[in-house]
Amino acid sequence: MKIGEIYCMNLFDFLENWHPNTLIIVEAEDYIIFEGTVKDIPLETSCKYWVQEGTVRKDGEKVVIPVKYEAEINRRIEEQNSISFSDILSNILSIIDSNDYLKEAFESMVRSAHSYTYYRKNWNRFSIETLGRCNKERTINHDSFIEAINSLSGLIEEESISGLVPWRVALGNDRKIIGDFAEYIIDRLEKAKERIEILESIKWAQEHQNQVYYIVEHALDSIDAKIQIMQQFKFSENQAQAIIDMRVRAFSVDEREKIANELQEIFEWIKHFPEL
Repeated sequence: MKIGEIYCMNLFDFLENWHPNTLIIVEAEDYIIFEGTVKDIPLETSCKYWVQEGTVRKDGEKVVIPVKYEAEINRRIEEQNSISFSDILSNILSIIDSNDYLKEAFESMVRSAHSYTYYRKNWNRFSIETLGRCNKERTINHDSFIEAINSLSGLIEEESISGLVPWRVALGNDRKIIGDFAEYIIDRLEKAKERIEILESIKWAQEHQNQVYYIVEHALDSIDAKIQIMQQFKFSENQAQAIIDMRVRAFSVDEREKIANELQEIFEWIKHFPEL
């Protein structure tokens, strides 16, 4: 479940598909809550604690599961929602064009975010046997992202007359929140690329409306039309579906300008980012 920017899951749900005899240690920040097999953990305990993304690790034959009490999760959500990742990223992008050093530092930060986010997003897919190695690599990449953020803010501070970097102050030093920011950056970048893919297919359809009309008119149904568009014009399934979903007004001059303008805006935004 994603609550705000925090990926978390109730401990009961988290353990639902685990082997009953798996040895686990459930721990809070400063004490052990439960130690034993999955089948023996009290229902009350498993229901009132939450597991946060990327915190589970292997310790010998046992799996260590750090947890937070539900009230603490809610507090963290409120704390994080007070920070606008969108505003922070916009602030950074408005500054980095001023010189090549800032551009290079920003690109390094994005690459670090991408490396760290790989482990964060895929954490639950790693086998128990590889958790130790993956946890170490995840921490290294997390540290690298924090170093890249500090390097960028340091360069900006040198360029600033006031010497202050408000977005770095707002982001703070909580590793969890900084990790959430890394994931936010990569998610925004991926969504922008996905949007470009869809807009380009719609723009093509607007410029080739007679071909689109012909395929739709002669297809057996919408599924057949989508398959034909994919096969004939080498579009992805998502692109073909976007074309099928177009309405008549999408071919008007106003809509063509709207699509062209949105594409231009996204290209202007995405040009700041390195290839990953």
